[in-house]
Amino acid sequence: MSKIWLSRLAQIQTTIRGFKAGNVFYLRDCISCPQALWGRWFREMVDRGAIPGVVYYGKDTYGVNLYQRV
Repeated sequence: MSKIWLSRLAQIQTTIRGFKAGNVFYLRDCISCPQALWGRWFREMVDRGAIPGVVYYGKDTYGVNLYQRV
């Protein structure tokens, strides 16, 4: 992984630590067009279990991926 991806992942993990268990959230980086690749990559990491304490929750009515802190 490139340093940019690792840096973004570190930022996201810091943000996620601020959520309490049960909180459902979305990642702003994952919904804008230029970041579509980031969003797909993050979802894949969550599905693989590489993001501790986070599971895929589903999509909202706009098709935005939602995640839940567990």
